[in-house]
Amino acid sequence: LLTGISNAQVQFKIFNYDAANFSVMFPANPESSSDITPSDYGNISSLMYSVDKDDVSYIVSVITYPKKLMDETPAKDLLDYVLESSVESIDGGKLVSFNEFNMGKHPALAFKITGNGASESLVLEGNYIMASNTLYQVFVVYDLNSKSEFAFKDNRLKFLNSFKILK
Repeated sequence: LLTGISNAQVQFKIFNYDAANFSVMFPANPESSSDITPSDYGNISSLMYSVDKDDVSYIVSVITYPKKLMDETPAKDLLDYVLESSVESIDGGKLVSFNEFNMGKHPALAFKITGNGASESLVLEGNYIMASNTLYQVFVVYDLNSKSEFAFKDNRLKFLNSFKILK
Protein backbone atom coordinates (compact mmCIF):
# COMPACT_ATOMS: atom_id res chain seq x y z
CA LEU A 1 0.00 0.00 0.00
CA LEU A 2 1.12 3.55 -0.64
CA THR A 3 2.10 5.66 2.32
CA GLY A 4 1.42 9.27 3.17
CA ILE A 5 -1.90 10.56 4.38
CA SER A 6 -3.49 13.78 3.31
CA ASN A 7 -6.92 15.05 4.23
CA ALA A 8 -7.58 16.33 0.70
CA GLN A 9 -10.69 14.92 -0.93
CA VAL A 10 -9.70 12.44 -3.61
CA GLN A 11 -11.21 12.98 -7.05
CA PHE A 12 -13.03 9.87 -8.25
CA LYS A 13 -13.80 9.01 -11.86
CA ILE A 14 -16.40 6.57 -13.20
CA PHE A 15 -14.99 3.61 -15.11
CA ASN A 16 -17.37 1.54 -17.25
CA TYR A 17 -16.40 -2.04 -18.02
CA ASP A 18 -19.03 -3.11 -20.54
CA ALA A 19 -17.39 -6.49 -21.24
CA ALA A 20 -17.46 -7.32 -17.50
CA ASN A 21 -20.93 -5.73 -17.12
CA PHE A 22 -20.17 -3.20 -14.35
CA SER A 23 -19.21 0.37 -13.57
CA VAL A 24 -17.43 1.76 -10.52
CA MET A 25 -15.69 4.93 -9.38
CA PHE A 26 -11.94 4.66 -8.77
CA PRO A 27 -9.70 7.39 -7.31
CA ALA A 28 -7.16 6.89 -10.15
CA ASN A 29 -6.68 4.80 -13.29
CA PRO A 30 -6.83 1.17 -12.18
CA GLU A 31 -4.31 -1.51 -12.99
CA SER A 32 -5.85 -4.66 -14.42
CA SER A 33 -5.02 -8.34 -14.72
CA SER A 34 -6.79 -11.45 -15.94
CA ASP A 35 -6.50 -15.20 -15.55
CA ILE A 36 -8.21 -18.39 -16.67
CA THR A 37 -8.29 -21.45 -14.40
CA PRO A 38 -9.42 -24.82 -15.71
CA SER A 39 -11.90 -26.78 -13.59
CA ASP A 40 -13.90 -29.99 -13.88
CA TYR A 41 -16.85 -27.85 -14.97
CA GLY A 42 -14.97 -25.75 -17.54
CA ASN A 43 -12.83 -22.64 -17.40
CA ILE A 44 -13.17 -20.10 -14.59
CA SER A 45 -12.14 -16.64 -15.78
CA SER A 46 -11.10 -13.85 -13.47
CA LEU A 47 -10.45 -10.15 -13.96
CA MET A 48 -9.05 -7.79 -11.35
CA TYR A 49 -8.98 -4.00 -11.30
CA SER A 50 -7.13 -2.18 -8.50
CA VAL A 51 -5.87 1.17 -7.30
CA ASP A 52 -3.62 1.88 -4.30
CA LYS A 53 -4.19 5.40 -3.01
CA ASP A 54 -3.42 6.98 0.38
CA ASP A 55 -2.91 3.70 2.26
CA VAL A 56 -6.12 2.21 0.85
CA SER A 57 -6.37 -0.45 -1.86
CA TYR A 58 -9.55 -0.27 -3.96
CA ILE A 59 -10.27 -3.59 -5.70
CA VAL A 60 -12.89 -5.09 -7.99
CA SER A 61 -12.52 -8.76 -8.85
CA VAL A 62 -14.82 -10.39 -11.41
CA ILE A 63 -14.96 -14.18 -11.47
CA THR A 64 -17.06 -15.93 -14.10
CA TYR A 65 -17.92 -19.52 -13.32
CA PRO A 66 -19.07 -22.16 -15.84
CA LYS A 67 -22.87 -22.27 -16.02
CA LYS A 68 -22.76 -26.00 -15.27
CA LEU A 69 -21.16 -25.30 -11.88
CA MET A 70 -23.74 -22.64 -11.03
CA ASP A 71 -26.57 -25.02 -11.98
CA GLU A 72 -25.36 -27.25 -9.13
CA THR A 73 -24.41 -24.54 -6.60
CA PRO A 74 -26.92 -22.08 -5.10
CA ALA A 75 -25.67 -18.48 -5.22
CA LYS A 76 -25.99 -18.11 -1.43
CA ASP A 77 -23.78 -21.17 -0.88
CA LEU A 78 -21.09 -19.76 -3.17
CA LEU A 79 -21.23 -16.35 -1.43
CA ASP A 80 -20.91 -18.03 1.98
CA TYR A 81 -17.97 -20.13 0.73
CA VAL A 82 -16.16 -17.08 -0.71
CA LEU A 83 -16.65 -15.12 2.50
CA GLU A 84 -15.38 -18.02 4.63
CA SER A 85 -12.39 -18.44 2.29
CA SER A 86 -11.61 -14.72 2.56
CA VAL A 87 -11.52 -14.91 6.36
CA GLU A 88 -9.33 -18.03 6.27
CA SER A 89 -6.90 -16.51 3.73
CA ILE A 90 -5.93 -13.67 6.09
CA ASP A 91 -3.49 -14.37 8.90
CA GLY A 92 -5.52 -14.02 12.10
CA GLY A 93 -8.64 -13.37 9.98
CA LYS A 94 -11.79 -12.52 11.93
CA LEU A 95 -15.23 -11.78 10.51
CA VAL A 96 -16.27 -8.58 12.29
CA SER A 97 -19.59 -8.08 10.51
CA PHE A 98 -21.63 -9.28 7.58
CA ASN A 99 -25.06 -8.63 6.21
CA GLU A 100 -26.99 -10.34 3.44
CA PHE A 101 -28.77 -8.04 0.98
CA ASN A 102 -29.84 -7.85 -2.64
CA MET A 103 -28.25 -5.58 -5.21
CA GLY A 104 -31.25 -5.25 -7.46
CA LYS A 105 -32.20 -8.86 -8.12
CA HIS A 106 -28.76 -10.21 -7.24
CA PRO A 107 -27.91 -11.83 -3.87
CA ALA A 108 -25.04 -10.12 -2.06
CA LEU A 109 -23.07 -9.95 1.19
CA ALA A 110 -21.61 -6.86 2.85
CA PHE A 111 -18.72 -7.70 5.17
CA LYS A 112 -15.82 -6.47 7.26
CA ILE A 113 -12.85 -8.74 8.07
CA THR A 114 -9.83 -7.87 10.22
CA GLY A 115 -6.50 -9.65 10.32
CA ASN A 116 -2.74 -9.32 10.38
CA GLY A 117 -1.05 -7.86 7.30
CA ALA A 118 2.64 -7.94 6.49
CA SER A 119 3.40 -5.22 9.03
CA GLU A 120 0.06 -3.97 10.29
CA SER A 121 -3.46 -4.88 11.32
CA LEU A 122 -5.50 -4.84 8.16
CA VAL A 123 -9.16 -4.50 7.30
CA LEU A 124 -10.87 -5.97 4.27
CA GLU A 125 -14.28 -4.36 3.82
CA GLY A 126 -16.74 -4.60 0.96
CA ASN A 127 -19.41 -6.48 -0.92
CA TYR A 128 -19.63 -9.79 -2.76
CA ILE A 129 -22.40 -9.91 -5.36
CA MET A 130 -23.54 -12.96 -7.35
CA ALA A 131 -25.12 -12.14 -10.73
CA SER A 132 -26.03 -15.28 -12.66
CA ASN A 133 -22.69 -17.11 -12.99
CA THR A 134 -20.51 -14.07 -12.21
CA LEU A 135 -19.16 -13.17 -8.78
CA TYR A 136 -18.25 -9.52 -8.21
CA GLN A 137 -15.92 -8.86 -5.29
CA VAL A 138 -15.85 -5.13 -4.54
CA PHE A 139 -13.69 -4.26 -1.55
CA VAL A 140 -11.11 -2.03 0.06
CA VAL A 141 -8.07 -3.03 2.12
CA TYR A 142 -6.52 -0.67 4.64
CA ASP A 143 -4.44 -0.57 7.83
CA LEU A 144 -6.66 -0.58 10.91
CA ASN A 145 -4.13 1.48 12.85
CA SER A 146 -3.43 4.17 10.26
CA LYS A 147 -5.05 7.53 9.76
CA SER A 148 -6.81 6.01 6.73
CA GLU A 149 -9.28 4.29 9.09
CA PHE A 150 -11.03 7.63 9.62
CA ALA A 151 -9.50 10.10 7.17
CA PHE A 152 -10.57 8.18 4.08
CA LYS A 153 -13.86 6.62 5.22
CA ASP A 154 -15.81 8.83 2.79
CA ASN A 155 -13.55 7.72 -0.07
CA ARG A 156 -13.98 4.04 0.80
CA LEU A 157 -17.75 4.44 0.95
CA LYS A 158 -17.80 6.41 -2.31
CA PHE A 159 -15.99 3.54 -4.04
CA LEU A 160 -18.09 0.75 -2.50
CA ASN A 161 -21.40 2.53 -3.09
CA SER A 162 -20.56 3.47 -6.69
CA PHE A 163 -20.45 -0.13 -7.94
CA LYS A 164 -23.24 -0.93 -10.42
CA ILE A 165 -24.06 -4.00 -12.47
CA LEU A 166 -24.89 -2.64 -15.92
CA LYS A 167 -27.52 -5.13 -17.11
